[in-house]
Amino acid sequence: MSIASDTVATFRTEWADRFVDACQILDPLNDTDRGVMNPNSYQYDEQTAGVVYTGVCLIRTAGTGVPDSVMFGQETRVMLQGDIYLPHDAAEVDLDQQVVITASLKDPQLVGKVFVIRAIIRDSYHTRRKLNVHLDLGTGIAY
Repeated sequence: MSIASDTVATFRTEWADRFVDACQILDPLNDTDRGVMNPNSYQYDEQTAGVVYTGVCLIRTAGTGVPDSVMFGQETRVMLQGDIYLPHDAAEVDLDQQVVITASLKDPQLVGKVFVIRAIIRDSYHTRRKLNVHLDLGTGIAY
């Protein structure tokens, strides 16, 4: 092994110790995924989103952790920005997929929250995967 590969292995081990949360990444259905039509009821059978990843992660809110107010037309939406880290060998993820928090050691109130992936940050050493995400907290004004 080279010095670079030894360093990467060390960083990967250090990152693995930091993953204290758990999440599931879902690939949401788009408008064309209607499912299969039931010939008896003439209704589409319910489709479920595909599971891309289930496992450990690390959740970090960006900056101060204070939500931002964002205008969408006439409505003000409150958005919380953050980063979610995955192990370096986690499944390949894509933009607009949903990250559902299934366990959180430091903040149990995050369990069940659904974040949306807005950016995937890659690095040369590939010691972990960093996902820039946002959480829509609903209408209102952030203080």
